[in-house]
Amino acid sequence: MSNEPDFWTSLVDALKTSGVSRLETIANQIQDHTAFEDTLALRAKWLDKTNVECIMNAFKNYKGQIPVKTLSFSYNKEIGDEGSIIIAQSLPKSIVSLGLVSCGITDIGGEAIFSWIKNATQLKMICIENNNFSAELKKKYSDFAKRNPMILVVT
Repeated sequence: MSNEPDFWTSLVDALKTSGVSRLETIANQIQDHTAFEDTLALRAKWLDKTNVECIMNAFKNYKGQIPVKTLSFSYNKEIGDEGSIIIAQSLPKSIVSLGLVSCGITDIGGEAIFSWIKNATQLKMICIENNNFSAELKKKYSDFAKRNPMILVVT
């Protein structure tokens, strides 16, 4: 039996030691991970790039199987391109559902997320609407959805 903490404990510890009060508040909310099971919903938590980096470092640094299948950062307008790039670089391929609605993302961050979804082997849904994407990037996502009808892509 391993002495390593489970993912939820590792995430809570990372958030509590971040020195950022909003992340400490989130840590307290997810202390009892059984309420979350496989979902991490961080909607409208006033998160920015720095906060996202702390959260995603917990994903990157965890050595075991990450139980999160549904992840939502929606309605955090300050995430922007830098935060979405961090998310795209840190997400496990096992994510089934990803929410990035109204996160202040432009084509720069949208391209990073698009690169991730092409390799996300378990993805079933991505909601990334109400961002600042060009018609060209929206078409790219739409074409992806047509080629992958089992994945719901909302742009």
